This record gives sequence, C-alpha cells and structure tokens, in this order.
Amino acid sequence: MNGASNVWAGQGWATASVDVQVGYKEDLQRVEDLIQETAEGLSKDAPYDELVWAPVSILGVESVAADSVVVRIEARTAPGKAPLVSRALRQRLKTAFDLAGIKVKEEAAAVATGVSITAAEPSPPSALSDPTSPRYRAAEPIPQPKPPTDDPTLQKP
Repeated sequence: MNGASNVWAGQGWATASVDVQVGYKEDLQRVEDLIQETAEGLSKDAPYDELVWAPVSILGVESVAADSVVVRIEARTAPGKAPLVSRALRQRLKTAFDLAGIKVKEEAAAVATGVSITAAEPSPPSALSDPTSPRYRAAEPIPQPKPPTDDPTLQKP
C-alpha cells in the first residue's frame, strides 16, 4: 500500500493518497466496501476525527497486473497531516484485510501455470554436477600454457 501527500497552495488542506494492492481474484466490491468501512472508522477515532476533513474517496482501479489490482483512495486532511493519516489508514487496512482473508497478491506459481509447486518435489540433478558429463567438462577453466622447457628442439636457431 503506497501513498503520497499533496498540499494545495492557498487551499489550507492536504490530500492523503493511498494505493491499496489486492489479489487479482479478490472481489473488488467487497474490497471497496471494506476500505470504506475502515476509512469511516478511522475518521471517527481520535485524533483522526480532527485530521480527516472529508470522507475518504475511493477513486477506483489504478492499475491491473497478473497477480494484483491496485485501488487508489484519497482523504482530505489538515495541512501537514497527510503522511500521518496515510500511515494510519494503511495500518488499519492491513489489519482489516487480514481479518477478512483478503490477499494482497495471488500466488505467483498459480497465476503463471495454474499449478502450485511445492518444496517437496525434488529438482532433477544438473548436468554440471556430474564430472563425466560433457557440459561439466565444457565448463572447466581453460588450462594455462605450460612454461617453455629446456628442450633444445624448441629453441630457435
């Protein structure tokens, strides 16, 4: 969950922006309802009841990836308080998502192949681990040239 804050010059308020990442398969209506409920709870609790000046707005889907969807939300806050409100909102959303069983990302292996890979399945041995393998021998360092010997046939006239 990312965020930014903007202070609009001359308007006397700041904007707390939070990007909420959820798993691709999550029900977005359920996610938005939970965000709204959590944000309303935050805005009613002290000290945030004096820092959040307008209801949190769910701006909608910001981006979509293979394993997640990002929903952007914003809240109008007291000047200079946007970072504080953003952090508190992220913390409460994380707790609410944990309690509701909402995933932040889908399993990478399940998205890519549809099959989950477990650690119990052994990997096949590498050809490089067998010293008699041609690949092993090809990966050996090139030998250094041998120094010249005192063999008279190798000397130039």
